[in-house]
Amino acid sequence: MLVRRPDEPNDVLWENLGEKGALKRRIITYIATLLVLVAAAGVIYGSSFWKKSLKDDQSENPTTAETTRLTFLGLVPAIIISIINIGLTKTIRYFGQLEKYDTNTAY
Repeated sequence: MLVRRPDEPNDVLWENLGEKGALKRRIITYIATLLVLVAAAGVIYGSSFWKKSLKDDQSENPTTAETTRLTFLGLVPAIIISIINIGLTKTIRYFGQLEKYDTNTAY
């Protein structure tokens, strides 16, 4: 007979007890999280590549307007990364709730 110490009552997520298909849900959320991360990495890489191509297209003696334009457009990848980070946070939290762990410790 195998005996282990029970979980603390305030650690148990009572509404998740008895949920069927937990392993299947976790595998689906892991795959979805991986796909979201790969897509985010692709967007970040693409914006970095775009920024580099802007710098390469710049003339050797840029005017003030060109320098200002390049500086402004250089902020676009940073804004994109910030938006992606916010989206990843919300997406991963949502996926975590879908996994329906039995305790806060396991979650």
